[in-house]
Amino acid sequence: MDRFSMWTEGIMVAVAVVVILTAAECLGVASAGSAPLPDSEWTSEAHVWTARVAVAEVGWAAGEHSWEKGLEHQAVWWALRTRWKQMSRRYPQLRYLDVVKAYCTSGRFNKTARQQWIRGLNAAELRPEAWPRRLRWERFLPLWGGVLERAHRWATTWNVRNPCPGAVHFGGTRAGDMPKGRMKRHPCSGLFESYGGNTFYLVRKEGPGDGG
Repeated sequence: MDRFSMWTEGIMVAVAVVVILTAAECLGVASAGSAPLPDSEWTSEAHVWTARVAVAEVGWAAGEHSWEKGLEHQAVWWALRTRWKQMSRRYPQLRYLDVVKAYCTSGRFNKTARQQWIRGLNAAELRPEAWPRRLRWERFLPLWGGVLERAHRWATTWNVRNPCPGAVHFGGTRAGDMPKGRMKRHPCSGLFESYGGNTFYLVRKEGPGDGG
């Protein structure tokens, strides 16, 4: 290979790397070579609670909107991960698991029948003790297994897309959850709201007229 060919090939490789990194940034994925969560945070308990919070806040990824529901699971996990990253700057000992359990109602309470069976969802994929008698667990078993698998793939893969980059909060008008202050509706919310999903919020950047 002559010097000109080597030089040309080197330029092409450099351009390809820039394009890949730029695309990753635009899609809101984690930095190349790093997964959303470090191994120290991705414990078996964190895995189960990450899956539980998806079911609690979004529901099962099944039926007509299965693709959107799966993407909404992902959006919820990213929002919690972003929230943990921000809070851990002030509280270095704060675990990702702590943020998930504190945000999820079923993580803080164990009073209603729904909270009880959600807390009963487990890594062994066994029927929760408080599972509703009118529902066949065999029907929901593959759905729960899918959530567990999707959660693990999200936490351990560096190039998983963030549907709502910057979002740190989710809820929406259907739950009467409208954040105040510097929170504003994320543009990604339109997709999820269109089928009764969550509204996602990010912190508005301060500027003239924001009032601090």
